[in-house]
Amino acid sequence: MIALIRGFTRSQTDRVGNLWVDVTRGILRLLLPIAVVLVAGGEVQNFAGSPDITTLAGAHQSVPGDPVASQEAIKEVGTNGGGFYNANSAPPV
Repeated sequence: MIALIRGFTRSQTDRVGNLWVDVTRGILRLLLPIAVVLVAGGEVQNFAGSPDITTLAGAHQSVPGDPVASQEAIKEVGTNGGGFYNANSAPPV
């Protein structure tokens, strides 16, 4: 989409632009700030997998830990629905 917008805005010139510049700018200026806001709000962003822990009640529980914030940023920009964990981004509790 960013490349398409750039193509429309540069219709008066002979230079179209570079796809990789558009992709890099889209990631750094749009997706990364959204992911940072999601992480600041408490969204999980790590590569630890799902460690098993023991709760205060003595039960064993698997805590999800995956790169969720970066994937949710992409989902929030698009209108594709779904989510990293489940339908409608419902986290496993």
